[in-house]
Amino acid sequence: MGLLERDHGATMEELIAATGWLAHTTRAALTVLRKRGYAVAIDRSDDTRGSFYRIPAGETGLADGLANAETARRKEQSRSEPQAHQVA
Repeated sequence: MGLLERDHGATMEELIAATGWLAHTTRAALTVLRKRGYAVAIDRSDDTRGSFYRIPAGETGLADGLANAETARRKEQSRSEPQAHQVA
């Protein structure tokens, strides 16, 4: 996660090189970080470097991450449970 915490973040290519993962696996890992409460931002403003991803300083989401993960788990469970229909 150190690459993402740098001021200039990390490009997808840098993340792939650092992890040895395929592009789709790397994107999935970024999605998991977001779901766990990390503020993963994408910046497309650098025309030379291209898009890069970063976690802004102080927004690691560690304290909120567990609560967000629990909330996400509950939402997922409620979607999979059959809903009782009320008769009018």
